[in-house]
Amino acid sequence: REGKKEPGTFVARSTDQGRTITKNFKVDDNTCVCCRTSIATSPDGLHWRYQGTADFPKACTDVTLWAPEIYYENGTYHMWLTIVPGIFHRWGGPGADGRIEHLTSTDLSKWKCEGTVNLDTGRVIDPTVIKIGQGYRMWFKDERSGSRILAADSQDLRTWKKVSDQPVNPTMGEGPKVF
Repeated sequence: REGKKEPGTFVARSTDQGRTITKNFKVDDNTCVCCRTSIATSPDGLHWRYQGTADFPKACTDVTLWAPEIYYENGTYHMWLTIVPGIFHRWGGPGADGRIEHLTSTDLSKWKCEGTVNLDTGRVIDPTVIKIGQGYRMWFKDERSGSRILAADSQDLRTWKKVSDQPVNPTMGEGPKVF
């Protein structure tokens, strides 16, 4: 997206329940918006080794991908990825409706389509997911609700139901992030 200075995707897993989280580190100078998602590994969060690029299936993605949210559970990485069908010079123009796709992987490299997140509204982007009790909550930006943040709940990470048609906060905002 225009104006973003450091595009890319970074994944870190904490081994001490979130008390320490590694800082972001750009691993590929050739990474650009709408290009490819790089994968790197690190034994300590300081020294990173480039491992290649993610293989996203064409069946559920497009040329414009951003705001990946990754959640790890029981040996599976779940990714919710914002997809826009094409490259647009003006955001919000005809056809620039974003959607959220759910993908899974066991190695962060090869991904499988799990389906479009259906929230009964168009132009939903920028998801973030966290486990709450026995279920999960996703916060997302709904551009048809004045670019406000809404929430949805799931019991299985695949089927989501909006908590309310009202935003969680009355202010407009960009993609939410919870941790």
